[in-house]
Amino acid sequence: MPVSIQPLALDQGFVANSRITAPATTSMDLRAIAFEARSRGEDTALVACFTAPLPHGFSRDEVAPLALDALRDTGVRKLGLRDVANGSVVDSGLVIRRVDSGRSATGDTATLVSDLGFTRDGDLVACVSGCSNDAACKDAVQATRMIGELAPPPPPGLMLSALLGVVHHPESSAVWAVGAALVVSALAVHFRRRRYGSRHFFV
Repeated sequence: MPVSIQPLALDQGFVANSRITAPATTSMDLRAIAFEARSRGEDTALVACFTAPLPHGFSRDEVAPLALDALRDTGVRKLGLRDVANGSVVDSGLVIRRVDSGRSATGDTATLVSDLGFTRDGDLVACVSGCSNDAACKDAVQATRMIGELAPPPPPGLMLSALLGVVHHPESSAVWAVGAALVVSALAVHFRRRRYGSRHFFV
């Protein structure tokens, strides 16, 4: 079955909060697939999920930090949280999860859970679950949100892999870069000689 989003498991005292609206679409590639906001008195819980194609050639490791920050910012705005700090990251291979903490306007400890996964088609699926009062709904927002046909992320493209290699292994990359430059130079000389003849090459 395709990826689906689990709703919030809250007690019946939590009712739909129509004042908290779904986040506006920020680009043509980003599509909201689930949104739920429920409140009980001053306590509020929400979940917002999106899908988008993974940018061509980019790896999960590059996309994840930006996506997790964007999810957290969405939760912060919708719940009106403050003093939010990035928490621990757990990578299960199929889902990357970060649990951030903050405070609500009433001073209660608040939790934001950001999840990032991929479909078999290589699309990105991202969810943020938030609770303005941990005592009331922390367990509900930390429950698994995404279920179904999640898959490992596609590998980065060839050019990006080469670039990442240069960034992460500069010593060995320098040798490869020199070798590649020599090959390109030799090919340029060869094709110029073939096109113009050797008497025109040395001027």
